[in-house]
Amino acid sequence: MCSLAKQLSNHPDQCLWRELAEVTLSRLLVFNARRGSEGSQLTVEEYNQASSEVDPTISGGFTDVERQL
Repeated sequence: MCSLAKQLSNHPDQCLWRELAEVTLSRLLVFNARRGSEGSQLTVEEYNQASSEVDPTISGGFTDVERQL
């Protein structure tokens, strides 16, 4: 993903963008395996409004691996 993002920032290309989008979606689906269909329902607007902050009451139950992800 990092390599694709760097390549895309150096020279925008439709094929690179598509590949990065597919890799990103696959990561989301693997991470969220119990609810895999949610990735297909995510709109661009919802993605843009998302934040990386997690409610402390929710994150308290995460494993170390889940916190790192």
